[in-house]
Amino acid sequence: GSHVSEFSADRQIMSPYHLVAILCWAALPSISAGAHCPADGNSEKELLHFSFITAINGSSSSSGGIPIVDYALEQINNDSRVLPNYTLCHTEVLNSQCKSISALESFLGHFDNQTQPTYVSVMCCGCSSATIPVAEISHHWNIPHISFASSAPTLNNRERFKKFFRTLPCHVYVPPSIAAMMKEFNWRQMAIITQNESPFTASADAMKLIFDEQNWRLDQTSKIDPNDDSVDYESLFTWEEDYRIIMVNTFESHAYHIVCEAYRKYKERLLHQEIVLILHGRYPKEWWETAFKKVGNTSRCSRGEVMKALNKTLAITPLTYNLVDDPDARAYSNSSSSEIELKYKQLMNLPENSNYTPLNFYGNAYDAMWAMAIGLDNADRRAKAGDDSGCKDLQGELVPLNMFNYTNNKMGCMMKNGYAAVNFTGITGNIMFQPDGARPENVMRLKQTRVFQQGDNTYSVTRPTVAKIINEENYEWGVVKFGDGKIVFEGNESDTIWPGKLVSKVESLKGILIGMK
Repeated sequence: GSHVSEFSADRQIMSPYHLVAILCWAALPSISAGAHCPADGNSEKELLHFSFITAINGSSSSSGGIPIVDYALEQINNDSRVLPNYTLCHTEVLNSQCKSISALESFLGHFDNQTQPTYVSVMCCGCSSATIPVAEISHHWNIPHISFASSAPTLNNRERFKKFFRTLPCHVYVPPSIAAMMKEFNWRQMAIITQNESPFTASADAMKLIFDEQNWRLDQTSKIDPNDDSVDYESLFTWEEDYRIIMVNTFESHAYHIVCEAYRKYKERLLHQEIVLILHGRYPKEWWETAFKKVGNTSRCSRGEVMKALNKTLAITPLTYNLVDDPDARAYSNSSSSEIELKYKQLMNLPENSNYTPLNFYGNAYDAMWAMAIGLDNADRRAKAGDDSGCKDLQGELVPLNMFNYTNNKMGCMMKNGYAAVNFTGITGNIMFQPDGARPENVMRLKQTRVFQQGDNTYSVTRPTVAKIINEENYEWGVVKFGDGKIVFEGNESDTIWPGKLVSKVESLKGILIGMK
């Protein structure tokens, strides 16, 4: 296809982000991972390229998604039901570093570069702060944009992010879920430590509106500058009130230090559950081990002290954040969640993947790859059938996907509509997109971390779901509405052991946490 770097007259004014990136991208370093495309002439089918950009390193790495995306690609290219006439593949994986400018540099390195193939989609860009500026401009190239690692609520704004889709559930229902907990446990005040970037600020601001409406107290004065390499974590705990519920609303590298300082400040009160920490729900499995390797040498706590402080901490995650509960249920790919779980462990143990950070929500990366393929297949089948409904008045011709170019507005519309029509069973649940490009996501899990010391500096950790929080589906972008979320406690798990006695889950949560006002 043809390549264009300028915008036609009927398009929007170029984003300031775009202008800055055009000036900078050639001068910035390019860090990448391997390509997944066969050499020219080695494929019996037409090649379809997509651009793959993620955070290989940075404040929040999503590099652990690369192996499972490549595995899903192998399945797709061997499945005659999806894109049967094509081989779908990505060129080298570029590194957003979880930074906006690096993400734009990578994006433009693929899309404003005459040496690159024509891309029919972009999978981009890791964390939300890297994804947001790219999602603002990617539609100018008439391509759909999908992400498996971006959860900022602001990305639900369809006017701003015109062709953006995501499989990772957004955390828009975290604030009303916190509100449901406040009501259930009769809490009246909470402090929150927030990393001053999306998606964390959006959640904090939404919570402030809800707390004000309910006449609850929320202290949100403790904030972390993401560009500050020497954060004074001890100073984050200088509230005037004696807050007993503290939410850590940051990436995990900061959370490790914050948990340490909570231990130093509260110690006995924390160990006896007089202080409750609520952590952000998107952290990878065993995130504390990864953080210890990265920042443990600068921590003021030993690993053992942090492990003690983590015991009985809570976290809220969307239901579709993890694999489906039934390990034997078959997805459209014909794989079960238990098979993908095993495959992911095998992939991450390969030497070539040793530098990747394990991804807690790798199931969403797997499902994103299948969603892209099915969305493109939807568009290709309709184009070949001459069905341009919904796109009739737009410039361009109906062509096979391998003949697409960036000026074909009609095919851009067809591909967006193809994504919008996606509806299949994934390994994280049903994959379909609402009009704003997000999945239905009103059901949340309340998880509790339980740490058991087994020897000198040896611990076993479980993170069971202790309850589900079912929120009313009443969210509209830009409008925070508080509904009465329903908390349903899990009844079939083993009892929770609290200091000094064995109590049931409901008794432990209500009896130990209630009255923390």
